[in-house]
Amino acid sequence: MEVPFDFDRPSASLRREGTWPKPPLYGPDYAGIWKSLYVEFGLDFDSSLDLPEPDEYWKRYLHFNAGFFYYNCPHAFGEKFLE
Repeated sequence: MEVPFDFDRPSASLRREGTWPKPPLYGPDYAGIWKSLYVEFGLDFDSSLDLPEPDEYWKRYLHFNAGFFYYNCPHAFGEKFLE
C-alpha cells in the first residue's frame, strides 16, 4: 500500500540500458549525435557528460528516457518537464 518515494521531490527512474542504435560508419559518432541535440535545445552538453565513463561509451552521454516519473502534483511536474 505504500511506496518508498518522496513525492515532494520530483524524480524519475535511473535505470539505463545500452539500447542505442550504432552510429553510422562515417559519422556522426555518439558525441556528435548527442551534442547536436543539446545545441538544438540550448542545453550545456559538456556539463552533461559522465566523465568517468570512456569516450564513445553509451553511459558517458546522459539521456533521459525514464521508465517512470513522479511528483506530488502531475500538473506542476508537467510544467517543469516542459520547461
